[in-house]
Amino acid sequence: MDWEDVRSFWAAHARKIYGTLLGLMVGILFLTIGVWKTLFIVLCMALGYFLVGVQDKGEKIGAFLVAIGLRKEE
Repeated sequence: MDWEDVRSFWAAHARKIYGTLLGLMVGILFLTIGVWKTLFIVLCMALGYFLVGVQDKGEKIGAFLVAIGLRKEE
């Protein structure tokens, strides 16, 4: 098996590999720090991912907070 085979395997199965690694990490966190702390970490990560996605679309966080009702318009 050479590097070209590894690259083609990675290209074909990258999402499965990432999903497996993520599942492994979450499982280890469940076992080491507990369910509730792990769920809090996952929630914070999801919120950060979502807020960065809002910024990447060119929207401002303040406008987003106004739109969902967490901030008053100035």
